[in-house]
Amino acid sequence: MASAPTRVHVVTGGFPPGQHGGHDMDFARLRLLDMLYSDGNVRATTGNDFTDMWKWLPVTDVLITYTAGPYADDPQNEILRDWIGNGGH
Repeated sequence: MASAPTRVHVVTGGFPPGQHGGHDMDFARLRLLDMLYSDGNVRATTGNDFTDMWKWLPVTDVLITYTAGPYADDPQNEILRDWIGNGGH
């Protein structure tokens, strides 16, 4: 029986919103998603910032972030800390 897929949430974004922050965010996002896809047993979701972390983290096994400026604010940091404290990676 196949194991359940690993759920990964990928956050890639620049600052200000919609800008690249001096990085090629599209390339980074594409490479990360391609590597995850090649695993064959990963289901990925994506975000450009941390605004909807509350929605994705409860069903996420692994969080990958590649950002140039969009930082988690205090409430978002609390959500991240709780998720990590409960075993999130």
